[in-house]
Amino acid sequence: MIATATRKCEKLTPEQIAEMKRLKEQGLSYEEIALKFATDNPINGSHVRYHLDPEYRKRVIKQGIEWKKKNWTEDRRKNKREYMRQYIRERYRQDPEFREKQKESSRKSYRKRKKKEVATATKKEEKPNGVNSFNT
Repeated sequence: MIATATRKCEKLTPEQIAEMKRLKEQGLSYEEIALKFATDNPINGSHVRYHLDPEYRKRVIKQGIEWKKKNWTEDRRKNKREYMRQYIRERYRQDPEFREKQKESSRKSYRKRKKKEVATATKKEEKPNGVNSFNT
C-alpha cells in the first residue's frame, strides 16, 4: 500500500527526521517509513526520500529551478497578472463583502499616501531657504 498526501503536509520536525533515519537503517523502505508517519502527517515515500537522501534532494531542487526557468516566462507572468485582474473585477461585481474589503483597503492606502505627502511637504517647509555653502 502506498501512502498518498491528500492534504498539505506539515513540516517535519528534526525528531521525526531522526526517527526516519533510524527506521531506514533498520532496512525499511521509504514507503514503509511513510506509512508509519502517515497517521501524524500525510506524507509519501518521495517525501521521506527527500529528507533522507541528499542526492535525491539536490536533484529535486535542481528540477524545480529548471522548471521555473522554462515555464515562468515573462508572457506567463503577464497572463497571470491579467487573469488576476479579471478575477478581482468579477469578484468585486458579485461579492458585496469582497467589495467592502477592497473599498476599505483603498481608503487605508489613500489615507496612508496622503499622510506621507503631508509629512513630506512639512519637511520641505522646515528646510531653511537661503545660503548655499558653496557660494561664499
